Amino acid sequence: MRVWTFTEYIRRILARFGGAFLVLLYWKITKNKSSRTRAIILNADKSKILLVKNITVKDFHLPGGGIDGQETPETAVIREVKEELGINTTILYKLGRYLYQGTNKYVDIFVTQTESEEFFMQWELDAAEWFSIKSLPILRKTTKQAIRDFLAQNQPVTGVWGLDD
Repeated sequence: MRVWTFTEYIRRILARFGGAFLVLLYWKITKNKSSRTRAIILNADKSKILLVKNITVKDFHLPGGGIDGQETPETAVIREVKEELGINTTILYKLGRYLYQGTNKYVDIFVTQTESEEFFMQWELDAAEWFSIKSLPILRKTTKQAIRDFLAQNQPVTGVWGLDD
């Protein structure tokens, strides 16, 4: 069980009890990135996928976040997964790049793997759980699209997402 720092605990309380707007504002101000990265995290035998829920999002989605400064998308996805879940991942391949409709912003999706199913959640996560690839929960529209592309085992994808992710 993860022990929250005082700051993390306060952030969780604010977000949970009507402060979700403040958390979103905090993210917009401090983490305003033009591009993002997300990971499809597979367990060792590739039978399960690790999905997360942010405090401010009701459906499960892929872990990840913004790309900092001169950071590469590959470096960013490994860092974000380590920050959010405390696990080390290995990139297997890049699934593709999804553009946010009507903008120059994009999300790079990587298929990754981890040897251990142990993780801890950062304060901004409400849930994280391993799911069988054959039995997934309700997903965000964009996550559903990326997982569908992954399961189809297509060539790397360039797609267009809506602005809701």
